[in-house]
Formats: sequence, structure tokens, C-alpha cells
Amino acid sequence: MISRFITALQFLTTITISKSYKTNEQTYGECTMFYPIVGILLGLILIGLNIILSMFLHREIVDIFLLLSLTILTGGLHLDGLCDLVDAYKGGTNKETIITIMKDTHVGAMGVVGVIFLILIKYAALTNIPLDLKNTYLVIAPTIGRWSILQMVFTSRYARTTNGLGSPLIKYTTTKGLILGLTTTLLPTILLLEIKGIIIWIISVIFTLWFTKHNEEKIGGVTGDIMGATCELNETLILILGCVKW
Repeated sequence: MISRFITALQFLTTITISKSYKTNEQTYGECTMFYPIVGILLGLILIGLNIILSMFLHREIVDIFLLLSLTILTGGLHLDGLCDLVDAYKGGTNKETIITIMKDTHVGAMGVVGVIFLILIKYAALTNIPLDLKNTYLVIAPTIGRWSILQMVFTSRYARTTNGLGSPLIKYTTTKGLILGLTTTLLPTILLLEIKGIIIWIISVIFTLWFTKHNEEKIGGVTGDIMGATCELNETLILILGCVKW
């Protein structure tokens, strides 16, 4: 179990436990069960930064640094997936061209535009979340965002004919892993937001199911880039829901 957690942490973040640590395909695939826990850890780091920076800076500046810190902590991994996905759907006309563009290491203009708008929406939402709930959503957003990857890989199939970063996740994610991930997602969500937390989680689940189905119809499944994109989109969705007047 420890090896799976370390694999999840070092894959999803720039936090390094051991530079010499090596994993195998199965451990890498099964580590999805710890994705929500990694989200919780990221959220706790953001809360710490928020508390410290808020002592010296105005909220708007603090929020910029929080988003920058999250990007640094994740190495822009999921933003890269979103960028590739936007480029692929903009330039691709069928499954083959869409997948080919997603695999291309070059960044297109529409991908950049998509990432910029997503960050702007995140910033606007984070700045408008009620101050007494801000720390709550700093934890819930990255947690549910990474839960959405687990949900996606459990319910979908791999779109490419050749193996990529996302294929072991689909191959080795188990029901046991899903239950563990679900538990570690719902516990903080319900504890911090009660019934509202359940509603927010359900909205995220419905959105992820739709997004998964959409990609299955377009290219026959999902890829690593799509998994990254669903994390970013769900994080943004949660922050937006944090601004809703319930």
C-alpha cells in the first residue's frame, strides 16, 4: 500500500519522496486508489499558504499565488492534458487525427487559449468564494478533481491501440481501489460541507460521466490527456459551485 501511495504522490505532484524509487506497471495502475488522498494533501498545503500569505497580502494577490503554487506542485500535469485535448478537438476531424494531435508535443494556439480561460475562471471563482469557506474549497476542489480521474478510469476504456500513460490506470484500477478512493473523497467533503458536499460531489460525478461518454463517442474511450483534463475541469467546477448562493 505504501508503494502505491508513493507512486501516486510522485506521479501527480512534484513532491519527491525518493529519487531512486522505482515502480512497475501494476503498482502505477493501482495507485489511483490514493489519488483523492494526494488531492487532500495538496489542499492542506494550499490552506497553509493561504493562511501565511493572507497575513501580508490582499486576497486577490494571494489567490494568484495559490493557483501558481498548485500548478508548480502538480508540474502542470493536468493543464498539459487539457491543452492537448483542446488542440486535438479543435484540429482533429476523426478519431485518428484527434489522437495524433493529442500525442503531438507541440502546443497549439487553441490549447493555450483554453488553459488561459480555465485559469481565469478558477481565479474569478476562488476570489468570490465566501472567505469563511475558502479553505474548505481549497481542499475539496483538488480532492474531487483527482477522484474524477479514478471515476473515469474505472468506468471507461482506453482509446489508443498502443499503451500510454493512461492505459495501466484503466487496466489495474479495481473495485477495492474505487471504494477506498470514494471513501477518502466523501469523508472530508461531507465533514466540511455536509449535505451541500454530497450535492457538489453528485454534480461532479454526473459531469464526469457525461465527459467520459462524450469522449467515448468521439474517440472510443479516454486517454491520459483526457484524464488530466477531467481533473482540471472538475477542480474548476467545484470552485464555481463554491460561489453559488445555496
